[in-house]
Amino acid sequence: MKKLSLFAGVALSLLSFTAQAQEKNLPPATDFSNPHLISTTDWKLVIDQLRAEKWMEAEKTANTFLIRAEKDTAHPENAAILRYMIINAIAGELASNQTDNETANNKLKKLNGQTVITPTYTFKSKALINGITLTDDAKGWSQIVTNRAQDAVTIKETYSLIYPSMAQDAYDKYENNNFRLQAKITAVSATSIAPPHVDISLSNAEIWDISEPAK
Repeated sequence: MKKLSLFAGVALSLLSFTAQAQEKNLPPATDFSNPHLISTTDWKLVIDQLRAEKWMEAEKTANTFLIRAEKDTAHPENAAILRYMIINAIAGELASNQTDNETANNKLKKLNGQTVITPTYTFKSKALINGITLTDDAKGWSQIVTNRAQDAVTIKETYSLIYPSMAQDAYDKYENNNFRLQAKITAVSATSIAPPHVDISLSNAEIWDISEPAK
């Protein structure tokens, strides 16, 4: 687990990615001597764009911040978070017919092999959408992500886990727990026509931050 105290907090649902999830899990920028640090104002800007599903604006903003964040060797988590934001924005563009598969693939290919940190997810054993569950072979985790209205699939994710124990008795260990994952992208593409969405496979997935459900 790569938990950092500055990233504490839990979102209520996956759909909160564009609202509470990222906002509650991003650190305040306090090191004013670091020109590459992403400030709280910066985070708020891109979060607000994602919340409003202004996908093209969010993609542009996140890419701009990523250029800066990748130079910040003291806070590699910032770049990882922004990469997932970019994927989320491109997926939103696809689902809302603001871009096509070819354009999306050209944007996504630079992210292959890169590390990402997800927004807050919830493990739900019976989830069909917007909840992490076991893959069919019970060796990994997967999720189907939708837009806020839940009327369009945006991302289909498959996670290969760094620790096999994460899949063993997962329902008992993680049911209704909220967490963020860190993983490496092994494949990301937009090839489906109906419905258009982003498919992403990730390896070495591990829990980066976790919180048990409220009692």
